[in-house]
Amino acid sequence: MWRVGTGILLSLSVTACSAAEPLADNAEHCEEPAGTVAEALSSIDCKESKDTGYTSGKPFSITVVTVDGKKVERDTANAYYVMAKAADKAGVTLKVVSGFRTQAEQQYLYNCYVNCNCNNCNLAAKPGYSNHQSGHALDLNTSSAGVLTWLNSNGATYGFKRTVPSEAWHWEWWSGGPGGGPCAVEYAGKSLGLSGQSYPITSQGAVTVEVGQTVTGWVKLENIGSATWKPGSVWLAPIPRDKPNALSSPSWQSTTRISTVKANVPPGSVGTFDLDLTGKTLGETTLELGWVAEGVTWFADGPKGGGPADGYFAVKVQVVASTGSGGAGGGPGAAGAGGDAGAGAGWGSGGAIQTGSGGAHQTGSGGGNSGQQTELRSGDDGSCQLSPHHHPARWPAALLMLGLLGVRVRRQTRGR
Repeated sequence: MWRVGTGILLSLSVTACSAAEPLADNAEHCEEPAGTVAEALSSIDCKESKDTGYTSGKPFSITVVTVDGKKVERDTANAYYVMAKAADKAGVTLKVVSGFRTQAEQQYLYNCYVNCNCNNCNLAAKPGYSNHQSGHALDLNTSSAGVLTWLNSNGATYGFKRTVPSEAWHWEWWSGGPGGGPCAVEYAGKSLGLSGQSYPITSQGAVTVEVGQTVTGWVKLENIGSATWKPGSVWLAPIPRDKPNALSSPSWQSTTRISTVKANVPPGSVGTFDLDLTGKTLGETTLELGWVAEGVTWFADGPKGGGPADGYFAVKVQVVASTGSGGAGGGPGAAGAGGDAGAGAGWGSGGAIQTGSGGAHQTGSGGGNSGQQTELRSGDDGSCQLSPHHHPARWPAALLMLGLLGVRVRRQTRGR
């Protein structure tokens, strides 16, 4: 049975520590949890609130719940509570004496250390550098009977490690353990950084895709929720939610659902989501991504969803004109005013004439005669490229040539 904590209290009950202990950026103040505790299992309230956490001096948004009346980061709270239940079965009662600390609370402790006018002048980390502020550190009641012995033997099983040798009560959780917990988020994913996607991140530039071309890729995400991702139930999707996207590929489930996992992905494992993109509209666009547990929640939403946020993953795409692949060429073309004969010429998908291994053949864009021409030329890599050019001066000569040909045809007809 879970009992709900009713208040938030920063314990400043301390005993003196060695004044000779060196100060490190991540050092914690020397706080000895008070008194032997003979109470029931830790209380926990899963009602979430947002606060500002700090890692290496940099602020970020942190989600906290309440354990034993103290603010504790949500994932750390879940891991702790699973451990506390196991300790309780062994007859050992764990309690949280100090959990997450705000900047103001850490500033107070640091001032006490610097000015030596409160908190017994005990050691304290600089504000923004304590792992209590990052949400990973807890001070536990190690002076209570059996607690320290049990933690030394079992803490690692639940992902907890003692990280400050001089502080028996200071334990940190960064990951690991059996998972679960009363405040566990069912659907949540964690980025794998640059190794988590086949496409470049947006700051590295755009992926170039031709109109009609499909490029293939993938995105990976670690399952840090409590629910197993099952094929057909968890989807990679374009953002805005449930809106068709212009880069949709034939491989997508629909214009609003991209792909799902190919096999079950249990908590702690990594899922791969295919991400194929098809160029349709010229120009640059950014495809933002999100994840959804169909019929349950979007990963970015609470309380069942725990991230990543919509658009945290994104791909910048530049759609350019198609170079065309050419048709099945006809017979050798006769030399014309535009250039030498090609070994064979056919029509590409855009209506532009595609030549074989020969010279350039020019035509109006799309086969029309608007004056805009598309020149087919060989690229540096031997491929064909289409480049638009304007040659208004060539049209009179071309028309004159057609006219002369017409006169010749009529004369031949009359002679028959």
